[in-house]
Amino acid sequence: MSSKQKLAVNYSNLLIITLFVSQPNPLFTVIWFLLLTSKKQIQSLSAIADPAPEARGWFDSLQSSVRTDELFFIPSFFYGDEAARSCREARLFYANASTTSERLAAIDFIVHECDRLEASLDGSFEVCSPSDKGVSASQSPNPTNITERGKLRLRNHVDACLLRVRSITLELLLDTIGLPDLSDECLDRLILLQGSMIFEAQTRAARILSTIPSLLPEGEAQAPSWAESLRMMWPLRMIIRSSATDNEAKQTATLALRRIAYQVGLMQAVGSFYPALSNV
Repeated sequence: MSSKQKLAVNYSNLLIITLFVSQPNPLFTVIWFLLLTSKKQIQSLSAIADPAPEARGWFDSLQSSVRTDELFFIPSFFYGDEAARSCREARLFYANASTTSERLAAIDFIVHECDRLEASLDGSFEVCSPSDKGVSASQSPNPTNITERGKLRLRNHVDACLLRVRSITLELLLDTIGLPDLSDECLDRLILLQGSMIFEAQTRAARILSTIPSLLPEGEAQAPSWAESLRMMWPLRMIIRSSATDNEAKQTATLALRRIAYQVGLMQAVGSFYPALSNV
């Protein structure tokens, strides 16, 4: 079975679960849908595979079957679905390019897809500058209830998806910049695009890191739940593995991951194997 077929089966299984639990408790349906769809999108992005075609139909179906005020997460998953498709299309387009001109055309397509995806957000989330060491009081999210915290978590999911798209695009850009037969004009343009990709990726990374005090507060009295900690793991790992993020961001993300590992008991469980796992 191909990876695409496996993803389709996974989405079909998810639909069955959603329909099953939707009868007794609609809110429980929403929670299951959020958790499982997030997992499948992460798998698609990590493997650079297409999400199943049923995904979009699902969002429409759920939107018509539960209350509107419970659907603030739907746009976030639309963006995640688009991000997974963009990553897959970018890799395929570039892999099928055999000449320099075809690779340049592929790069133009990929950059256009990045810009289109960013534009589709339409100002849904504010952006903090990656040059900021912290986030000002006016920018810092201060969730006071479950709904606001939920929106902040989903914003992290979207930012991690977009960080993945920018990082893949940057990898392909760097490969193209290394081609020997580029004109000076093309090289200059690609270097400018490289800088833009790095800036956009660092912007997303900075905003993810700015949520750590709110979602992963320190101190026993404010220790985050298992679920909260696990939700942060993928965005933090995206920051660490991205070639676009700087060393300071990677270090901050690494420290946060280590703290999560202790808080959920992973480090205590691995015991003497800790040295091998400490460099996450």
